[in-house]
Amino acid sequence: MNIDLIKNDKEFEHFCKWVARDNFGPNVFLYSKYNQNGIDIYWTDKGKYHVIQCKQRGEPNPSELITSLENDFSQAYKYFHIKLRQFIFATTASLEVIETKIKRKNGLEESVLDVCNRLSSEYKIDVLPWNWDYLREKVSESPFLLKHLLNREEGADLINEDFIKNQSLNYIGKNEKQLKLEYYGGQENIQWYGILQDLDAPREKYNDVVENISSSFEKREPVASVIRGDGGSGKSVFLRRLAIDLKEKYTIYWLGSNIEQFLNNELIYDVQRHPESYYIIILEDWYRNIERAGNKIIAHKLLNEIKKIPNARLVIGDRADKKKVYDDFVLSSHIYDLHNAENTRLLERVFEKMPEWKEIISKNELNEITNATLFIALFVFCYGKHNDNANLTDC
Repeated sequence: MNIDLIKNDKEFEHFCKWVARDNFGPNVFLYSKYNQNGIDIYWTDKGKYHVIQCKQRGEPNPSELITSLENDFSQAYKYFHIKLRQFIFATTASLEVIETKIKRKNGLEESVLDVCNRLSSEYKIDVLPWNWDYLREKVSESPFLLKHLLNREEGADLINEDFIKNQSLNYIGKNEKQLKLEYYGGQENIQWYGILQDLDAPREKYNDVVENISSSFEKREPVASVIRGDGGSGKSVFLRRLAIDLKEKYTIYWLGSNIEQFLNNELIYDVQRHPESYYIIILEDWYRNIERAGNKIIAHKLLNEIKKIPNARLVIGDRADKKKVYDDFVLSSHIYDLHNAENTRLLERVFEKMPEWKEIISKNELNEITNATLFIALFVFCYGKHNDNANLTDC
């Protein structure tokens, strides 16, 4: 496959990041410190650092590449020292260029490849070259990379530090009170940010679900838990909280309706390639993304595929109903219903974030509101009028 040579430093770093994720797993990140310390990308494994230095060159010169390699490796080794396990020197130069020998000042003839081998031997660290021929071949053979690098539709969102950072950047400098109103008012685009700011309230069954997820890998249950409730009962909030809290222990994928894309990409080229890692796939809304979307056949395929994989489990959000496709894949004791009876306690937590709301409603009126779903109760506070009081959005 013909892939155009990358002509921008940042684009090449992004490119190499995804190739590394395909090779080594999803927890590969750009190194964002002001002092780069000779690296652009990193990940850790058992307390050791694996790093990549990216060199985009329109007209690569073997002599300049060798000098860059030695200087960047020296910086990385000086900073990480014994914690450095692997150093990858990625370049847009061809295999022919990195194999080209040049005469050094000491009289020796060396190529980029020779220097990598020499440094590996001297420092007992894996020093590897990635050339453009290798990178192009890796992408051509991987639908996972073709999707991410050529802007194909993603199957699921990877909930990692990059995702969290992007969610937070969207709201820097904005009015804190307005953001709370938008979150409690149910605006979709701010829900992740609200969880990051601890605006949600803990559910009684939360710890039980966390324990179920852990034990499901031991018991080989493909569906670790199902969280059920009416529309607006707080299922998505519950699941987002799980994703944020568990992202350090597990690799978390947030799955919507693109199940087939997920099966053809992330499941094959990430989950199945990394059996040493544990994965949680959160299917946020079964009712909307499966039943209403007519995706029952592909959903059944997802369940059967996860059943075969010992290192991946599903957590599902759904509405209560009589018969479900996933019933045979989950223990009945791991299905939890979110009830309106819990709303009073949840609102007390919300009042800690919005104390002015507690002053404008009586206990009896609060009990009446909490008979509705949690979303309706919060909507009343955010956008309704309470008797003769001013519009609550003006509080």
